[in-house]
Amino acid sequence: MIIRLRQRKRLLKSWKKIWLKFLEILWVVSLIISLFDYFCEIPQVSLKYMLIGLFVLFIISILICWPKVSYDYQLNDKEIKIRIKIWDITKADNIVVPINNQFIVTQHIKKAKSSVLKSIIEKYFNWDMDYLNEKLKESSSWKIWQIWKIVQIKHDNWKIFYFLSNTKLNNNGRSFSTETDLYDSIKWLFDYGNVDACDGLAIPILNSWHWNINKLNRRDIIMDIIEIFITMSQEKNVCKNLEIYIYPDDIENFKMDIDELNTYIWLNIKYWRNTKWNNKPSGELVDVSDEEFNELFKLYEKKLHDI
Repeated sequence: MIIRLRQRKRLLKSWKKIWLKFLEILWVVSLIISLFDYFCEIPQVSLKYMLIGLFVLFIISILICWPKVSYDYQLNDKEIKIRIKIWDITKADNIVVPINNQFIVTQHIKKAKSSVLKSIIEKYFNWDMDYLNEKLKESSSWKIWQIWKIVQIKHDNWKIFYFLSNTKLNNNGRSFSTETDLYDSIKWLFDYGNVDACDGLAIPILNSWHWNINKLNRRDIIMDIIEIFITMSQEKNVCKNLEIYIYPDDIENFKMDIDELNTYIWLNIKYWRNTKWNNKPSGELVDVSDEEFNELFKLYEKKLHDI
């Protein structure tokens, strides 16, 4: 219910787009009527029916501009789908839940304004953090793991949570991470053996709330997730359906341009090619002294100048 109210709020904010669409449809309809009137005489219509017609055209404009909650894409020549979903991720089946590398849930999580881990604890574990910590302890041996470690927990024999270690825990019990932590966790998530067995994988916008990597906005993180997923899908089946969830409030709060994101993803998938990277070094590795390097660099500069 709350999500649908926010969807209507997005619709109200796109009133300019609705009016432009209405004028566009009205112009097309007027052109068609003029063409018909040119070839055959059309009887005059009363003001009542004209107003009804305008109202119907306006409703059609609203329906056309109604905000979408999902955008679907399919990789060329592969049965792999990517979906951007503007919805609550807790309603999905196979959910990636970001967590710290100690796999400990602390009381600080209650202070988080928007957190997937907080929502999962509240909805599925009734704030019983001791129970969740015990389940994590059984699966992770209660060690401090590297970034990208994954702990899989099945809830009620049907919903699966993939607790992904993508942050570190400081002495004050707060999480922090770097840009490298983000990329490593995404790569290892898609390389995780049990992920390819599931039909779909629901992933949030990882690390978006960390102040020390705030130079990466939500759009950039989504693009990075998709690029890594497409690249890794060239050599292995990561999963059949990847769903990236965007919380509806984030679109307004962080000025996300969904149309721009949609165009970017569409272009990446349309011109996606099945390429393979050669990790073997080419040529022969030789040691070069500083004097030889300087001479080579001067020669290189000279060639650039001649060009």
